[in-house]
Amino acid sequence: MHKTQAGAALIVSLVLLTVALLLGVSSMQASRLQEAMAGNQRALETAQMASESGTSKFYSWLRGQTSWPSDLSSVPWNNGDVGTVGDYAMYQAEAICWGPESDDTICGSLSAEHVKVTMQGYPRNRPEISATIVSRYKKLPTPPYSAAYTCFDIYCSDTVSGNAELTGEDYHVPEVFDCQGNACIASPDSDGKLEYDAYYPDVHSDDHPSSDECLSYESGTASDGTAYTVCDNQYYGSNELYGGQAQWYDFLDFVSSSGYDVELHDGDSLDFNVGGRGDYDSTMSDSQLEDSGFWGTVTPRFIEVIDGAEVTVSASTNTLGVIVVRDGAVLDYHGTSTHEGVIIIEPGGTLKFSSGNPQVYGGIVALQSVNSEGEIVTGSLELSGNMGVHYSSAAWKLLYQGGKGVRLVAWYEDVSQ
Repeated sequence: MHKTQAGAALIVSLVLLTVALLLGVSSMQASRLQEAMAGNQRALETAQMASESGTSKFYSWLRGQTSWPSDLSSVPWNNGDVGTVGDYAMYQAEAICWGPESDDTICGSLSAEHVKVTMQGYPRNRPEISATIVSRYKKLPTPPYSAAYTCFDIYCSDTVSGNAELTGEDYHVPEVFDCQGNACIASPDSDGKLEYDAYYPDVHSDDHPSSDECLSYESGTASDGTAYTVCDNQYYGSNELYGGQAQWYDFLDFVSSSGYDVELHDGDSLDFNVGGRGDYDSTMSDSQLEDSGFWGTVTPRFIEVIDGAEVTVSASTNTLGVIVVRDGAVLDYHGTSTHEGVIIIEPGGTLKFSSGNPQVYGGIVALQSVNSEGEIVTGSLELSGNMGVHYSSAAWKLLYQGGKGVRLVAWYEDVSQ
């Protein structure tokens, strides 16, 4: 009986070894598959990081330009250059579109104020695996006309008293941003042009000042047939080149959509500098300033005085950028504070200058609307003391520097690639 069972252990052992071998081979195949899947996943993640890195670099480049590039020929990324991310990944701009005139199939309805970029990233050793990021950008809308003060129709609410000065003569900005005292009072630009002190579109000719009310007087008819009057460097009656309030509401929408750097609430005091720039020599031209690196130092900021807030601006406070005074809010300037850029007063908001000699370089805009009861509501401007509001082309240029002139509209991965 023992003889009939001879060799059974060997057979069982061989069977068990075969099963173990099959299990081992299967496990190895599964491990290799998982390793390949992990490798592919890592390659995909690397490709995505590379495309995001390239997109970020393009955005940084666009934000760093001193002026909005007008066409593709001025864009270095359009030469097919390949960028690297460390030693393991690469990216390349597949397509850049600057408005529909460049390529309707890419841009669609984009205007020349938009950019669309398709950025592809891939691992350095796996070019067959890639990820694509599509991003869109928009530039800060440029109102076609600006003055030291702009308001609409005959319902404007503005008072000027004391030694307050409202002037359309083109001014420099102070040579030192964080200036104090008399150093904050800049001089006129001898090469600058004379803009209007104030601009009042949509004022019917019957409501224009008469010649005997003005020290200097001019009247005529614009090319659109609208009668206009210029009285003591204040312009009434034509918005042919302006486009009405819609231009400013587009500007305000861009600012609000971009997000505010500072929000001021009821009882707050603006007693710290917001934004900034380097010191400069006002005798230098724009190109000389660029060569000196000045434009790269400019950081405009967006400031919001929220609905219903009463906020004071303390002495020796300097701001650069856009300030929005919301409906029901009051922004009250004191001391030797300065602002470079534009201040927008929403309907129902109030901007006033109570004491000291604060200075504004750029412009002030008071918007207008109709409430639910059909009443016209406008922003209110109150100038008093020794303050000054000066038109400044230099201040307007500063608004479009340091990235605030560009907004990222969309950023998404193109899974169709």
